[in-house]
Amino acid sequence: MNRKVMFGVMLLTILTFCGCVIRSDRGYRDDQPGYPGPPRDLSIGYQGHFSGIGWVEWVRDGMILGGEGGPNMEAIRINLNRFRIEYQAHVAGYGWMNVVSNGETAGTTGQFKSMQAIKIWLVDAPPNLRIIYRTFVQGLGWSRWVSKGAVAGTTGEGRPIQAIQIRLEAR
Repeated sequence: MNRKVMFGVMLLTILTFCGCVIRSDRGYRDDQPGYPGPPRDLSIGYQGHFSGIGWVEWVRDGMILGGEGGPNMEAIRINLNRFRIEYQAHVAGYGWMNVVSNGETAGTTGQFKSMQAIKIWLVDAPPNLRIIYRTFVQGLGWSRWVSKGAVAGTTGEGRPIQAIQIRLEAR
């Protein structure tokens, strides 16, 4: 076995032992390996505002924004490069905020009010394209994947969102 292969096997063994997960989140559902992703020229980006940190860098196409057990998400911006996307945040102390779209801020900044739930939907996309998303909620872990404006997160329980994943799927 050459050194590169041997190093790769050792690294994978160490990461697996430590509980780290290596996987590609690009356009595939966890429960259906090989499920077709969106067209290659279609991309969704999202950026979060977190308590004590502020705005973090944009992530894309199913990447995890935030962290399990990390700071609470207070706001989010979502941008889709070809179609209209709308979303709505449920914020502690306020409830459901106004619907926003295409890169606008959902939630609050500078008020120390965490997002507790989110709804996301496509407006003018073809019927074979859908958006799926899930949240990591403090004390509960990852929610199930939802779509079409369904609630991801909780309302009325005081549990903040700490991370989110958003993907596009072609059916």
